[in-house]
Amino acid sequence: IVSAPFIDGGQIHAFWYDMESDSFQHSGMLQGEDGLQSQALAVRGNMAFAGVPSANDGMGGVQSFWYNPESAVWEAQAMLMPYDGQSGALGSSVAIVGDEVWAGAPGADESRGAIYRFGVGAWGVTGAFRSSISNAVRGSGAGTALAGTPFVAVAGAPGVGSSGLAYVLE
Repeated sequence: IVSAPFIDGGQIHAFWYDMESDSFQHSGMLQGEDGLQSQALAVRGNMAFAGVPSANDGMGGVQSFWYNPESAVWEAQAMLMPYDGQSGALGSSVAIVGDEVWAGAPGADESRGAIYRFGVGAWGVTGAFRSSISNAVRGSGAGTALAGTPFVAVAGAPGVGSSGLAYVLE
């Protein structure tokens, strides 16, 4: 699955690998709520999460998808939103960390940034948590970028100094 944030209106294209021809084949697009323009994408198995920071008047969100093997289609599920109503471009970045989907909201907390963590199970979202980055400075934009492993994540904060900063989150 490939997200092209600045091409084709930010649509998400699904591809599959054909071993016989040793090539990728286009199998369609993931269609979410109105105006889905994905900026970030995280995929694990039959689940995909597309960050949509412009959704909900800039509050942002993360559109979830589950792959249906019977119809061979990625089906839109819930739009994960900041449950506290905070505006902050949630979904600017998305990473899977263990059994959670982490989404950056770099505009939250006077642009200090915040990370929303959504628990994900076999039947969907199981809970939501918000983590502020307590030592982030105003305007740092923590959560603009995210990368994760099963045990730790790193949040990029480009607004710190001339070269930015990375926060290690556990």
